[in-house]
Amino acid sequence: MRWTCVTCPDTNLCTQCYHGGKHSLDHEFLRIVHPNGIRVKLHSRFGARRVMAVGIFPNAEVVRGHDWLWGDQDGGLGKCGKLQKIRGWENETSRSIAEVEWAETGKCNVYRVGHKGKVDIKCLKPAPGGYYYPSHLPVLGAPQLFHATQDIPDYTPPTVLLTTDVGGPLRSSEVPFEHHGLVPGDNVRVGLDVDVFKIMQEGHGDWDDSLLNNLSDVGTVQSVLDNGDIRVKYSGSRIYTLNHNAVTKVTCFSTGDIVQVIDDIAAVHSFQENHGGWVDDMALSLGQVGRVVKVFPTGDVRVVVNSRTWTYNPRCLSHAPLKEIAEDECA
Repeated sequence: MRWTCVTCPDTNLCTQCYHGGKHSLDHEFLRIVHPNGIRVKLHSRFGARRVMAVGIFPNAEVVRGHDWLWGDQDGGLGKCGKLQKIRGWENETSRSIAEVEWAETGKCNVYRVGHKGKVDIKCLKPAPGGYYYPSHLPVLGAPQLFHATQDIPDYTPPTVLLTTDVGGPLRSSEVPFEHHGLVPGDNVRVGLDVDVFKIMQEGHGDWDDSLLNNLSDVGTVQSVLDNGDIRVKYSGSRIYTLNHNAVTKVTCFSTGDIVQVIDDIAAVHSFQENHGGWVDDMALSLGQVGRVVKVFPTGDVRVVVNSRTWTYNPRCLSHAPLKEIAEDECA
């Protein structure tokens, strides 16, 4: 994307510089997604909400991903590495290659993270990658507001992605808040780092130190407010107002339920942090069916799979169709 200053038309910024606060924050800019593309005029960045980006950035922990073609270069299935650097591929693509150092082998290699549409690695533990202005970014797949013109018409702010923007009033052009699908009675859990959660609570019930006691607990949605925030009740009858983007819907299980472990090693590795942890042997349980033998107050689930017992984050499981399981697999 290219960002052109309206006041200083000779000033053009890349996305990193624009969201990094380069040039005057009081000046309005035009956003151009591709060469000769339509221009969208944006309000100035001064006073606009900024959000920290987290994901595949330097210091993130990663494993082999969907398009992996490199054998056991990573040290074997499930082995993780640390991302060292993001760069481009010669003059073909920008920020599409990642340099990763693998813990098992100590070797550093380069992998595709968008180059020619391929992604070789998955993120296990995200790293911060600077800040951005959610309401200044285009919505993927949504049409632009108007075509290029010499005289820019009166501006209407672009639609904001509710999954990334953590504040600001709802505009008529936005997707209604009901899209999050949460209703009273749903079980939810906050699965965020404390610092990120605090940021997301600004303007959405705000922060209460007692929330620290419930970060890993499952709560029940009591009501959905007009602005999309949810009222969640935890054990002890305490009810909090939470940003709906800060929670994940949790499927609750009971002892004896037949469940299936999701077949996504990166997702399971990530979900297991602070929920029983991850060991390499758990890779053998991915995609397998087992039986619930215990449900913890936090919602975590102990499951017997192939005669091995594991404690899972419920996000790693789904209800499986009732089927016969050998007694030696469930004992």
